[in-house]
Amino acid sequence: MSDSVAALLGLEQQLRKASDLAQLFYTLVNQTHTCVPYTQALLLVGENLRRPRVEAASDIPAVDYTSPFINWIERLSEALLADEKALSQRVVKRTEVPDSLAREWKEFGTPDYLLWQPLVIDARGGRRLEFCYCFVSRAGLKVNEVFASILAAVPDMRCLH
Repeated sequence: MSDSVAALLGLEQQLRKASDLAQLFYTLVNQTHTCVPYTQALLLVGENLRRPRVEAASDIPAVDYTSPFINWIERLSEALLADEKALSQRVVKRTEVPDSLAREWKEFGTPDYLLWQPLVIDARGGRRLEFCYCFVSRAGLKVNEVFASILAAVPDMRCLH
């Protein structure tokens, strides 16, 4: 078995063990580096993918909503969600976003590439969870098809509250 397949299976096992959304989100932003190399991972949640809010960020225990970076990533996500490709996985470059956001992207020293992965999942009680997953990376991100499929099939959320 290849290392990447083993990493994916290990990640899937950790995701399935999540007992609540907080644990699932923590795992998604902190354990996926075994499958995709990244500098920062963020998870944004928004009803009907509107007004996305950062719910988890890698390497920090709690999101600071007064942080200029968190504010910027939420505004960047709103701009990406307004795009016709909003519900498609894609790699976004700084040159593809509005000028004001691109300037801040550079000012923050944020790496040049962002992997945008929207996820819509049926949850317990007929609810739908709609969130976006962002990776930022210094190197061009090559989307691993196996990793993309595991993200698209995140564990059945009906088991979560």
